[in-house]
Amino acid sequence: MATDTQVRVALADSLSEVAGLRGHAWTPGQLQGRDAVVIEVNVDFDASMQRGSDEMNVVVRLLVGGDLRTAQQRLSDLVYLVRDRLWDDPTLDDTVSDCRLHRKRGDSEGQVDVGGSQFAVVDLEVQIIT
Repeated sequence: MATDTQVRVALADSLSEVAGLRGHAWTPGQLQGRDAVVIEVNVDFDASMQRGSDEMNVVVRLLVGGDLRTAQQRLSDLVYLVRDRLWDDPTLDDTVSDCRLHRKRGDSEGQVDVGGSQFAVVDLEVQIIT
């Protein structure tokens, strides 16, 4: 079974395969403007009997810079590219048993300030079975 650190790294690596997106296992010191950051990993240990697997709910924050309208449109496109990427590699290069994009949470009604820069933001919930 994969640890949360292994899942963070594998998921960030997978998200980096999406054209125009930079995946980060942890919040980086500087954002480029099209970033996917693993911000939260919740783990249900022993989800199946006899230590068969753990279940994780991972929150990935997509951040896109630029003018608000363009950034929001790009966010919408990126959500579906991320979904497709996880469909194409549901084991995150054999790190986990299964993973899927479960939910998109919120659309940025305005831009948010992160480290002095403005970004449109959306959070994605990814369900993972180790």
